[in-house]
Amino acid sequence: MTPNVLDHTSWDARKTDDGRVSVVDVIAHVTGKNFDYAASLYRRLLAEERVPECARLPLPPRVDSLAPARPRRTKRGGARGDALTPVATLSEMLEILRQLPGATCMPGAVEMQFKRRSRAQTEPDALYIMRYAGQGGLLKIGRAHNTEKRRRQLEQGHAFRMEIVAVFPGAGHLERLIHKKLEGFRNTEGPGTEWFEVDLSVALATIQGEL
Repeated sequence: MTPNVLDHTSWDARKTDDGRVSVVDVIAHVTGKNFDYAASLYRRLLAEERVPECARLPLPPRVDSLAPARPRRTKRGGARGDALTPVATLSEMLEILRQLPGATCMPGAVEMQFKRRSRAQTEPDALYIMRYAGQGGLLKIGRAHNTEKRRRQLEQGHAFRMEIVAVFPGAGHLERLIHKKLEGFRNTEGPGTEWFEVDLSVALATIQGEL
């Protein structure tokens, strides 16, 4: 039976005293995958700036029924039961769940379902170029299934507007290649890895050369 993942009372996850939940535990619970997969998936979505960066707090080791607890080690070899774990509020967790691969939210329903979709059934991601509205200079080059939705996500919580400069449908798979070719222009002032201080004509020509 497909779980109603919007029903947070059903989440089998560790919680903080103020009600925040372990991001990794929830992802593992609703997808049926192991914790390593859940942690890796969250890190990838975070690197792609598709989900909010959640606070990290110490939580006790997992002792629930999701999976056998495995001793975790620090780089020094000590136990890491109290390691910092990403924790999310309810609204943050729901936003993360909506970004998981295969997540579909049925119109008019309160249940989000997770289904495996074949490549033939899934429209490939587009490659996009965005920038701060009305400004030149920095360009954001990334991939998204819905570029307009991605633009709105980038604006949330910030005092600036984003504008879409160019979209290349079905070319999302070129993202890493384009990043590599433009490595010398990558902006290093912040944690984002998809920002480049490069002329728009250079970025466009680089992408066009790989289409």
